[in-house]
Amino acid sequence: MFYIIIFIICLAVLSIGNCSKTDMLKKSSYFICWVILFLFSSLRYKIGTDYVNYLELYNLVNTSHFQDLRIEPFYFFLMRGINVLGFDPHYLFIVSSLLTISVFFLSFGKQNYFFAVVGFVLILMLPSFSLMRQALAVSFLVLSSQLIITSKPWQSILACVLAILCHYSAIFFLPLMIAGKYPFSRKQAFAILGFLIIAVYVFQLPRLLLDSSLLSRTVYGVYAGGSYDFKTAVGSGVGVLLRNLTPCFVVLFLYRVKSTHKKFSEDRLCRYLVVFNMAYLFATIMALQIHIFNRFSDLLLFVPILNLVYLPNLIQNKKTRFLIMYSMLAIYFVLFIADIYNNPSSRGTGLGIYPYRSIFHLSD
Repeated sequence: MFYIIIFIICLAVLSIGNCSKTDMLKKSSYFICWVILFLFSSLRYKIGTDYVNYLELYNLVNTSHFQDLRIEPFYFFLMRGINVLGFDPHYLFIVSSLLTISVFFLSFGKQNYFFAVVGFVLILMLPSFSLMRQALAVSFLVLSSQLIITSKPWQSILACVLAILCHYSAIFFLPLMIAGKYPFSRKQAFAILGFLIIAVYVFQLPRLLLDSSLLSRTVYGVYAGGSYDFKTAVGSGVGVLLRNLTPCFVVLFLYRVKSTHKKFSEDRLCRYLVVFNMAYLFATIMALQIHIFNRFSDLLLFVPILNLVYLPNLIQNKKTRFLIMYSMLAIYFVLFIADIYNNPSSRGTGLGIYPYRSIFHLSD
C-alpha cells in the first residue's frame, strides 16, 4: 500500500506542476518528486532480494581483490571508498539511490517530465530496490539514449561506458547505437524480429548462448548450470502479454508515422525507438526461455520509459494522444501493482520488495 501512496503523491505533485503556466512551479514539482523518491529509496531497510548480498560484498571489499569479487569496477571502488571513510554500510544504498535517481532526472529536464517521472515510478523504481547496480546502469542508458537521439554520439558513448562500469550487461547497448543509424523498412524490421524468434524457439538460442565457451570466459559464465539456469515460470501469461503490448504497438505506430513522414530515414528519434523496442521484445522472448536472461530484459527497462516520454510528440491529435498515453499508463499501473504483490520479501526470490521497510524499523 505504501508504494501506491508514493505513486499517488508523485502523480498529484506532477499534475499540479504540469497544469501550471509558471516555469517555477513546474521545476518545483520536478524537484519535490526527486526529493520524495530519493528519501523513499535511500531510507529502505532490508528491501530487495540482493540487500544482504550487497552488505556481504561491502564487508569483503577491503580484504579481497577486485578480480575475486566478480563485481563491476564502479561499485567495487564505491564500496571501498565508503568503507575506507568509515561510513555505515547503509551509505551504499544512499549513494546508489542518489546517483540512480539524479542521473535519471537530469536526463530529461523539462522534456515531458510528467511522463518521465511517472514512468520511473511505475517501471524502474521497484526493480531498483533489488537490481541496484543494473538500475544505475539503466539510468546511464537513459542518458545515453537521450544523447544519441539528439545527435551527440560521443557524449552518448561516454554515458554508455559509465553504464558498463556499473553493470557489464550494458555493453549490449552498443550494437543498438549502431543499428539505430539505419532506417529499417517495415519488412526488414519484421523479418529480423521473425528470424530472432525462430532462433529462440527452434534453435534454442538462449541455451546455445548459456552453454557457449564465449560466455563461460566472462563473469556471467557462473550462471551456466547455476541457480538462475532454469525454465522461466510464465503463469497465466497476462503479465507477459501486457509488457509486450506497448512495444508492439509503438513499433507498428512508428511505421504508421513513416507512411506519412517522408523524412523518416532522417528522423533519429523514430529510427532509434524502432530499434530499442525490437530489442526489448527480443529480450523478453529470451527471458521467457531461461530465467537468467531476465537480466537482459531488465537492462532495457529504459525503453518503455522512452516510449512514454517521446510518443506524445509524435501524436498530433489531442484526443488520440490522451487515449493512447493514459492507456499505456493504465497498463503499467496494473503491472506495478502486480509486481508489488508478486514479490514479497518472505519468498526469498524475485525482487523481495513487499512490504516496505525503512531504517526506522531497525528495532524490529
